[in-house]
Amino acid sequence: CRIKKPQFHVAVSCKGTEYSHQQLLDIAHRYLKEMDYAEERQPLLVYAHHDTGNSHIHIVTSSVTPDGHKIDTHE
Repeated sequence: CRIKKPQFHVAVSCKGTEYSHQQLLDIAHRYLKEMDYAEERQPLLVYAHHDTGNSHIHIVTSSVTPDGHKIDTHE
């Protein structure tokens, strides 16, 4: 109840179709690992859609780990 932003959402985009959705998915997983959001059992949604001319994905996860502690987001 003390966590003000329990979710994390970011979009990863590239110019045009420079990267495939699989490449963007690989980038998303690498990004999440580097940002400490890759703990085992961490909930994760990666969604691709085509509402712009650029290939992009959205990443949604929790700012709370499966064991209940907050991931440090420097907020």
